Amino acid sequence: MPRAIRRFHTRLFRCVSTLGLVVVAACGDNTVTMPSPDLTAVALPDLAMAASPDLVTVTLPDLTVAPDLVSVPDLVSVPDLFVAPDLVPAAPTCSDGIKNGTETDVDCGGATCTALGDLCGSCMTDLSNIGSADFAINFTVTTTATVQSDLMNQRGDCNGLTAGDGFWDIYMNANGTVSATLTDGTNRVDPKSTATINDGKPHTVTIVRTGGNFTLLIDKTLPGVVVADTGIVFASLTAPKTGSDVCDQFGTYHALVGAISAQCNKAAPPTCSDGAKNGTEAGIDCGGTCVGLGNFCGACSMNLSGIAKADFAVNFTVKTTAVVFSDLVNQRGDCNGLTVGDGFFDVYMNADGTVSATITDGTNRADPKTTAKINDGKAHVVTLLRTGGQFTLLIDKTLPGVSVADTGVNIATLTAIKIGSDVCDQFGTYHPLVGTLTGTCINH
Repeated sequence: MPRAIRRFHTRLFRCVSTLGLVVVAACGDNTVTMPSPDLTAVALPDLAMAASPDLVTVTLPDLTVAPDLVSVPDLVSVPDLFVAPDLVPAAPTCSDGIKNGTETDVDCGGATCTALGDLCGSCMTDLSNIGSADFAINFTVTTTATVQSDLMNQRGDCNGLTAGDGFWDIYMNANGTVSATLTDGTNRVDPKSTATINDGKPHTVTIVRTGGNFTLLIDKTLPGVVVADTGIVFASLTAPKTGSDVCDQFGTYHALVGAISAQCNKAAPPTCSDGAKNGTEAGIDCGGTCVGLGNFCGACSMNLSGIAKADFAVNFTVKTTAVVFSDLVNQRGDCNGLTVGDGFFDVYMNADGTVSATITDGTNRADPKTTAKINDGKAHVVTLLRTGGQFTLLIDKTLPGVSVADTGVNIATLTAIKIGSDVCDQFGTYHPLVGTLTGTCINH
């Protein structure tokens, strides 16, 4: 074999031998057998003995035990979103600082607040000449006294309750309850509380007249003690006293040992039916603003003859269920045409229950007519008056009534007054009143 070829084969064997292969090379007649590595002599790792993770000893979560849900955040403490905010407005009260409910001003007036003694208007001390008007006496007292003690009063003497000997007196009894006496000398009421006020704490005491009753309240707590108003009319009273009484000299009454504050008396505005001369009135419930209601001062008469163009009022009360044209009150002499000098006044009810009037001197004439009706079987006050250049017809003294301009009616001599009948009844249009008519009063 040439030398070069032997060197090639030698190198090839070395390479193959390194790779662990058995190569049999044939080249012509020569066969070269290359030795193969003894694989049995190679020490292989014993995979059976090799250390492997112990999968049996792996600790898996115990799924048979339920998670501890107690550790979940406490949802009970989460705000309860199912409770909607209270969108209903609070009910009106007499101390909320708002004019609401039935109030006529902020926290006063109206049925609710008046019942608590919260009348509107300025505070006053003297209840003289309020007549039969509604009023309230309010004050705060702090005491620990255990004897009969003076609180507030307008009492002039300790004589017997003779007519005209009017007063009001509020005092604390020895056991801490509160009593009151209110009288005009003829009529009298004596409410007394069960609640006590001598615990050393401030307590509000209230006496209120409203709705035909006197009510004594402690700390504005209803229903209080209620007694019927027997018709007490307050005229002139003596000066108010606080914490003392003219009767202290007799040993039964005692000056208050304690404090009185926040005194505020209020009376309802004067009316033309409160039994007192007040407001702009020229007399008790007459004159001044009361003229607009037909309440003239002076004696009643039954004749308008000769009043010329002077103001006047005709008042009477009627009760009927008639449904025909009916006579009420008139001074009418005949049913002739309205010629000059043929003057009269005539107040009558129409078939529908409304009221009409005719006032004329034969030349000038006025014919007011109401929309209100009087034939419901109830008693109604009918008023015809002339004042301020107008004739006005009122039902139950309710303004504004029906007014028409006075065109200069000059009332001269008239015939005698007729009540419930008319000279014109003979013609079949007018009908005598079926009902009652009382209290006729003409004044000017």
